[in-house]
Amino acid sequence: MPKNVIVVGMARSGTSLTASIFARKGYFVADDPNEQLQAADKNNPGGFWELDELIEADASILAAVGFPHHNTWTLGAIEPQQAEAIKSLERRDEHRALVEYYMDKQPWIWKDPRFCYTLGYWWPLVDAETTRVLLVTRDPKEILRSLLRAGWGDAPSGDKSDYIKRIKDHIDFARRTIKEFDIPHLEIDYGDFAAKPRETAEKIGRFFDLELTADDLGYKSKFNTSAPRGYVAFMLERIARMLPSGFRRYLKKLLPEFVLQALIPNRVKK
Repeated sequence: MPKNVIVVGMARSGTSLTASIFARKGYFVADDPNEQLQAADKNNPGGFWELDELIEADASILAAVGFPHHNTWTLGAIEPQQAEAIKSLERRDEHRALVEYYMDKQPWIWKDPRFCYTLGYWWPLVDAETTRVLLVTRDPKEILRSLLRAGWGDAPSGDKSDYIKRIKDHIDFARRTIKEFDIPHLEIDYGDFAAKPRETAEKIGRFFDLELTADDLGYKSKFNTSAPRGYVAFMLERIARMLPSGFRRYLKKLLPEFVLQALIPNRVKK
């Protein structure tokens, strides 16, 4: 039986792509995805795979320790003492009920960037024998560029050192929580989806008792617009839409394959 998955990682780090791998494999996400999941938008055209009820539960957990914002990445950094206090909060009955409901739907997947700080609240409620954590990391500079392009919150356009630290703090705290609670986990870097797709698919599959291939990852470089290659492909695709078809055929003789993939959607390489 495949293991349940809790995807943990900073916003804009590839957690949505990661969650979609399991959703496409039939993992339970919600009774009514159209009504219960955060809607896809231009920043995440493939969907966020975040349960509205879970988002609100995590936001209420943050509020219970005095954190004034709805999340920890767009409007202000959580204080270390607030983050630590989350682990010792009394678990609410409605949160226990939510976990129990999902435990009856195995295998299931949860994903929310707030888990970087709230994982220690939830973990004692789940079945540790059937549930594992997938921690997704990404270059903090790429995360910041992605946040800026998405126009999310107070990400700076000038000095970036404080925000880079905030990004790193998310993953550092998640790692400490995983170690403290002895949580079975797998850590994957977003860059591995592009650099080592076969190895990454096999690693995820083995850990979660699931058959996966590189194609199952669903990674497309043109959507990774915060990395150099993806940004070039993204810009070329926008330009290509304005070019005459005859000129595009001429370019096919001159440009490398990854550029052609951007210029000609769904191109089959011969």
